Amino acid sequence: MKNPFLEFYHVPNSKELLDIAFSRAMKSSAQVSKNAPILLKAKKKESKRIKVATEELLDRIMTIIKRVPMIEELPDFYKELASLLVDVDKLKLTLGKLNGILPLLRKLQREHSKKLSQIETPKDADRIRRAAFGRISSVINKQNPNLEYLNKIRGRLKEIPSLDYTLRSIVVAGYPNVGKSSFVKQISTNKRIEVKEYPFTT
Repeated sequence: MKNPFLEFYHVPNSKELLDIAFSRAMKSSAQVSKNAPILLKAKKKESKRIKVATEELLDRIMTIIKRVPMIEELPDFYKELASLLVDVDKLKLTLGKLNGILPLLRKLQREHSKKLSQIETPKDADRIRRAAFGRISSVINKQNPNLEYLNKIRGRLKEIPSLDYTLRSIVVAGYPNVGKSSFVKQISTNKRIEVKEYPFTT
């Protein structure tokens, strides 16, 4: 079985997430007739931008959460190694916090879309969209420590070796400095194993 954390890809920080979401939002365009009133065009345009930014963030955060394997459901080999490398409870808490902002982002989108429907001038549309982006930024920036934590442990977990359960395995165990490495070096095709006269070299 290959390392289940190999698809635990780079986790963007809050700035990267916001840059991507807002950039795509500002490039988006709403479907509206050329002859439509300017006020209606402004409402549609800014509503679409808020929607695109929110959906982009929702999609990326859900992808981050889904790509982190549930450690409790892994085979014992990977479960034990992962538990040694990371604090499983902290990992659960981190994912829970990220999951917790999803309904908040949806709520912000609904609130500002409603405000847009009540505006009286095109300038109000731009102001409300900016306010929405500000609120969204605040929510995402508060999650930056969690995003950075995931990216930090990602490196450790991806280093866990893949284990082929169809192959026979031999365990060489014993006290420090009794010759385990020397023995393995003698019977191994890999002659680059480092052996020294003091313990914990290998």
